[in-house]
Amino acid sequence: MLKEQQAMLELVFNLVRGNTEHISKVDFIPQKPSFYSLPESGQKLPRSVPEEQGIDSDQVRGLMEDLLSLSKVDIHQVMILRHGYVIGECHYAPYPENLWHITHSLCKSITGMAIGMLIEEGGLRLDDKILGIFDKSVFSIRGFQQRNLTVEHLLTMTSRVAFNEKGAVACNDWVQGFLDSPVNGPAGLEFEYNSMNTYMLSAIVTEITGQSLMEYLKPRLFEPLGITRIFWESCPKGITKGGWGLFLCPEDAAKIGQLCLQKGVWNGRQLISRRWIDEASTCHVETPKQFGEYGYGYQMWMAGRPGSYAFNGMLGQNVMVYPDLDMVIVTNAGSNELFHTSLLLDTVAKYFEGGFTPGEKLKKNRRAYDKLLKFQNRTGLYDTRFPAVSYRGLKKILWN
Repeated sequence: MLKEQQAMLELVFNLVRGNTEHISKVDFIPQKPSFYSLPESGQKLPRSVPEEQGIDSDQVRGLMEDLLSLSKVDIHQVMILRHGYVIGECHYAPYPENLWHITHSLCKSITGMAIGMLIEEGGLRLDDKILGIFDKSVFSIRGFQQRNLTVEHLLTMTSRVAFNEKGAVACNDWVQGFLDSPVNGPAGLEFEYNSMNTYMLSAIVTEITGQSLMEYLKPRLFEPLGITRIFWESCPKGITKGGWGLFLCPEDAAKIGQLCLQKGVWNGRQLISRRWIDEASTCHVETPKQFGEYGYGYQMWMAGRPGSYAFNGMLGQNVMVYPDLDMVIVTNAGSNELFHTSLLLDTVAKYFEGGFTPGEKLKKNRRAYDKLLKFQNRTGLYDTRFPAVSYRGLKKILWN
């Protein structure tokens, strides 16, 4: 802990002095490939007129217009699904359609899904001790303090381990840094948000399987969903960061939300168990007020509508899942708000939480749908390299 604090002070001191040469204590090699060097997905979600899926086009457009009007939100992309159909999609200039976006902590929920898969495969248990998992490869000087730390404590952000995100700039070996760190109290009793908990979940996947989290998930999640344009940063030791660093397209994020909505089933195949989806999306620990009032599951946030939950990343990266509505809403933004409590999500809640009740199929409203398509088309016109959704073409395909 002292070493980490010293490294942070040295870094800040050098930055203030303008000395930026050779000040990093972490080895860094550029990793991210070009977006367009990766193949485009051949597995697209089906599109539908909102009224065909029981939602009024005016309501879809209203949400999109409201998000655009809020300067503090700085909305980039929105996608709305009902019954598995995309009923609204909007990219706001200058952001092109379906370009990948940094997810920040949204990807924590995907890391949690990998842990669920590993448990279902028999490679791991919720009550496995962390020191027992790493005892052959890592020696911990804090073994006594962390002796009761389990996989479930990492999942629920209740480890109380003091090694947090700042440790990522202090050393190359983050697993060792975590296990050598003191604790702030007994594990399991109190929520303490720490992205290094999720990083350790990723490290557990690698320790047990010999694969990185990306390698482990590729045949189990990404390939079955047709997710091809994806990149996840790794640490200096080659371990996928797990809690941050994932670049993902909004439609692919929507697929993962839809997979959860379908209790882990995709194209007739059970990719992740229904039991795990139910467990992960159930509140396991209460959270402080600044994190919202609904609690936290296994790397998932509980949301305002009963049974709903969210993958959430800072600055407006969200996958909202509403099981009782059979809906998924994805957002990317550059807001000035960090956590699950935000103006962006309050705006979504205004339209789709509270007393909102959709129909199963509404009478077609040509005027409302026409206005929705015009709005979707207009918001992306300022980037001529990436034209917005074709208004006439989409209208012809979906309306007739």
